[in-house]
Amino acid sequence: MPDGVVLNGPGFNARFQRVADDGSFEVSLVRLDNSAPASLDLLFGAPAGYSHRATPQRVELVDSAGTVVAGIGLPLGFDSTGAAVPVQASFEGNRLRLQLGNSTAFPIEFPAIAARGGTLDQWWSTGIQQRSVCENEPYDCYRVRNARGPAYNLSKNAFPEATETDDNRIDAARHCIWNGLMTEGANRGFAERMAAAHERDGRANPDWTHNAELMDEYNNKTGVQVGLRNEGAPAAIESTCLQYGREARIVPEPETIDLSNPYGIDLIALRHP
Repeated sequence: MPDGVVLNGPGFNARFQRVADDGSFEVSLVRLDNSAPASLDLLFGAPAGYSHRATPQRVELVDSAGTVVAGIGLPLGFDSTGAAVPVQASFEGNRLRLQLGNSTAFPIEFPAIAARGGTLDQWWSTGIQQRSVCENEPYDCYRVRNARGPAYNLSKNAFPEATETDDNRIDAARHCIWNGLMTEGANRGFAERMAAAHERDGRANPDWTHNAELMDEYNNKTGVQVGLRNEGAPAAIESTCLQYGREARIVPEPETIDLSNPYGIDLIALRHP
């Protein structure tokens, strides 16, 4: 369902919402008041021949060949002020038991991401630099946790002729939307710190190039400016970035242009499509 599903219980609810076209969902447990239970169990069914296993980051569904076909991350907790709330998880059989912390600032939300096997690493491969930003600024990280979904979906769908997603107009629009939504959903400083951390983490990728990083940095700056110009209007951020993507300049050598990007009114790509 487009707006997700909410299951209601005494003092709590469980929300299930698709966040990207790759089949990923957010599962959120929400404590509404003190009448909510202190622990909740999630039960996972599996077809014959499949099994579950737990890691420090997620619970995985594994087929008979040992391939991970799906997983759900362990949740984080935040109260209505943005303060972190502890949650402890244990797993036995097909039951994930969550011991939920408390706060006087209700509602308290415990979100997690569920994803298919082919996209698990995209959702849980946050590098050490980005993880550090989230640990230092958990509330802002929580507020923009789903910015990846529309950035991924909209940019990919806007350029169906593209067969790759690196260093082209898809990549340019995606970075713009992501940074615009982070700026609008949190603030400029957080968006800039997270984007810089993302680029530092990206240097560990074997396909990393200096020109690709320069391209991303330029487009990240445009995204921040688009977010500032469209406060309270995420749809305008998305449409503006897509339009900039369609008009993106092809600049194979970004050092030949003004990388300070003082106006934030365009995007660049290393190649087309």
